[in-house]
Amino acid sequence: MMTMPRPHAERTDGGAWMRSPEPHPLWVIAGIENGTPYSMRAYAAALAAGLAEHGVASRRITCRLPGRRRGTMTARVWSLGAVRYLLYPMRAARARGPGVRLVLDQANAHVGWFGGPGPRVVVVHDLHSLVPPPLVGGWGTMIGHLRVALSRMLKGPAIRHASLLLAVSRATRAHLIDDLGIAPERVRVAEPGVDHRIFRPGDRAAARRALALEPGVPIVLNVAAREPRKNEAFLLTAFTSLRERIPDARLVCVGREVTPEVRRTLAVRGLASAVSYAGEVDVEDLVRYYRAADVLAHPTRAEGSSLVALEAMAVGCPVVASRLPALIEVCGDAAELVPPDEPAHFAAALHAVLSDPERRRTLVGAGRSVAARATWSAWVDQVLAACAEVAADVPVTVRTACSRPS
Repeated sequence: MMTMPRPHAERTDGGAWMRSPEPHPLWVIAGIENGTPYSMRAYAAALAAGLAEHGVASRRITCRLPGRRRGTMTARVWSLGAVRYLLYPMRAARARGPGVRLVLDQANAHVGWFGGPGPRVVVVHDLHSLVPPPLVGGWGTMIGHLRVALSRMLKGPAIRHASLLLAVSRATRAHLIDDLGIAPERVRVAEPGVDHRIFRPGDRAAARRALALEPGVPIVLNVAAREPRKNEAFLLTAFTSLRERIPDARLVCVGREVTPEVRRTLAVRGLASAVSYAGEVDVEDLVRYYRAADVLAHPTRAEGSSLVALEAMAVGCPVVASRLPALIEVCGDAAELVPPDEPAHFAAALHAVLSDPERRRTLVGAGRSVAARATWSAWVDQVLAACAEVAADVPVTVRTACSRPS
């Protein structure tokens, strides 16, 4: 066994990895497979396609929650402890070998530590897991604080000590620098994209027929997981206000199941027949929902970026969203942006889009222009260039055999 210095890698695009003398596979820590939301599956799919296009050898360290559905109590308990903080790191420990560790989500930054020494690149979407949840009482708050404590203990140091951090927006980069004290030179911005082969305009009437949605009825779409920051209660309040102006409006929520508490809220407000919950859907139906909708309601309280907004704009669905730094960055003037704590103003913005055809056409055109500039190939190039850069800064160990994952 001998070691030799590694020549400096080029840093211009994803091809830098191929021009680098790095002989080892890129180890991809993609997250818990059936516990990731749509956005993370999009990142993983884009990376897989990019690696294949560039011919980059890779090994993927994955783990699955028990059961098939995300969001069940069993899945939540396992995700809280056994899977994320025990089984997944153990799998990474078994997959030791030389090469760069690429972590696609800061929620799994700690897993990269268990794959042995070496450079690590972490894609950071946001810092929500390191911020305490609101003090709203109940078991949810207790579990939330426990998750934050575990994140600060394990994920925080892993993020701080990564070789390089790739923030998905300038807003997230600013949070890393200001809140975690990361040196600016260690944080780059790699903005996500849209798969324009999938997310593209289509026949609205056909989409509604396929989804069994009424023709001619104004449809407000919401795409979000069940998290407090997604502002579901705010959305229902704003929609209640909207119905006072447009009584036949319908709200369709994709990405989460309806809960008994929400059912009671809908019954009290007389919205039981006006609001439907589609749960998790495949990507083909997700595109149909974007096409079928008249407007996307995105009243989130915190985001690092927003694939949902980008995808909606790419399909031609106008967006009404929260006025947050990350969403201002993503949407610019191509969306109606409203403070996420004023339901009446949010309802007024929805009403303006639904009732003003000219305003709708303007938003659709601007949104498609914004989304057209967001490509996954550019994101993959930036990721692989970062991996090549950190690989260039460590020596190569020449071995007769490399350890491989089981």
